[in-house]
Amino acid sequence: MLGNKRKVRKIQNNIEEGFTELAELLIHSSDIMELKNYIPDIISQNNSSEEVKKENLAVLSLQSIVEYVDEKDTRFITLIDWKEAISDVVWHIKKCLGDREKEITRLTSIEDPEDTSISADGAFSNINNHLNPHGIQMGYIDDFSDSYHIILYNIKNQNKVESAINKIGLPYMQDIT
Repeated sequence: MLGNKRKVRKIQNNIEEGFTELAELLIHSSDIMELKNYIPDIISQNNSSEEVKKENLAVLSLQSIVEYVDEKDTRFITLIDWKEAISDVVWHIKKCLGDREKEITRLTSIEDPEDTSISADGAFSNINNHLNPHGIQMGYIDDFSDSYHIILYNIKNQNKVESAINKIGLPYMQDIT
């Protein structure tokens, strides 16, 4: 029993460390310090069972963090349904970028007059083709659902972002496969 508790605590520590690192690496619309202070509480609240699996705790923690940032109107990790139009995703990106959005004048040209779904072939690549010249990459954390947890980060931090998401225990994706 004690060995299982240690194992669960190690999983909790990894997930907590991964989300804390993401809070420092991702592009977001406001001060993230309050979220960083809240992360340990989220992880421990979601672990109500000794038998929790890493994926379950990771998904529950991701969902709780998304709910928290939505309540605070902070753009950090944004939940996007697979049916959402590219124009809706662009709106979220602009909110996340805040003042930096003005630097990316071509961002508005991403918007699709046909309101193509973000899950359409090439949608992520199209957006990243506009963001990458400004040193920004969009990807998502896969929680094994039909939604995307969109993240934005500086391209130079890609390995660190992937490492942080790996600690959480969920897959990181740059495009829909």
